[in-house]
Amino acid sequence: MEPKYAEGQRVKIIKLFDGFGRPDPRLQPYIDKTGIVVKLYYISEDEMWEKTLKLEGVYCYDVRLDGDDTIVRGIPEVALETYILKRD
Repeated sequence: MEPKYAEGQRVKIIKLFDGFGRPDPRLQPYIDKTGIVVKLYYISEDEMWEKTLKLEGVYCYDVRLDGDDTIVRGIPEVALETYILKRD
């Protein structure tokens, strides 16, 4: 399995739902924010912080947010989407 995103790629954080259909509260403050992938890594099911996600193994990403340089760590791949800057 290959990662979907690479370091330096622009992404947008989207809602992540657990296995019960509830939004993950850890990502709520960052929903719809954009940034750049600064690190990626693979974690196994045993290492996963949220057992109700029901992922067998997943790439996680650390993302530096646009504007304030905050780094959000450990975002699962399913909570990201490619973001393309729109030029006026």
